[in-house]
Amino acid sequence: MSPFGGCRNFLLLFTLCLQTVPSWCVTSARHGRSRVSKSLEIVDGKIVWKPKDTTHPIPTNRKDDQKKIAEEAAKTATRGGAELIFFGDSLTAHLTGKGRKMGKEPYTEFGLQITKLERSLGASVRVRGISGDTVPQLLWRLTEGGEMVGPPPKVVVLLIGTNDLGMAATSPVSILPGIEA
Repeated sequence: MSPFGGCRNFLLLFTLCLQTVPSWCVTSARHGRSRVSKSLEIVDGKIVWKPKDTTHPIPTNRKDDQKKIAEEAAKTATRGGAELIFFGDSLTAHLTGKGRKMGKEPYTEFGLQITKLERSLGASVRVRGISGDTVPQLLWRLTEGGEMVGPPPKVVVLLIGTNDLGMAATSPVSILPGIEA
């Protein structure tokens, strides 16, 4: 069963921006440097990504953020649930209008847009993103982290996978099964 319960509408915002191994990974792999190089191997004279399983949930690294989100989810459930929920990593978290500043401007405009969206739809909208999370960590948050409580949302939007490509050095092909899980 899907971790999204009875939600029938599912919008996936996910970009597989790396169709081939980028050149900086190739250089790194040849010299045996970086954690990305540990995710690459040479097969038939070509440098390729090693397969990585993203379908098994693993706990998030940011326990305090996850606890706050789970508490918010429980409160939302007591009020009848949310109709639209955004799940993901820091790109999602910034939709709340909070986060580190880029230059001199904070992310406040994003928060205003979410408020406008909520008003225009006449629906309850929630944003649940944790900076640095990967697909397996989001799976954990949804299945064991207490974020999917109460009635299922009508629409779920995922923005996840960026950290898998970067920090976790996972191939784009390996990310998709975790999202489908």
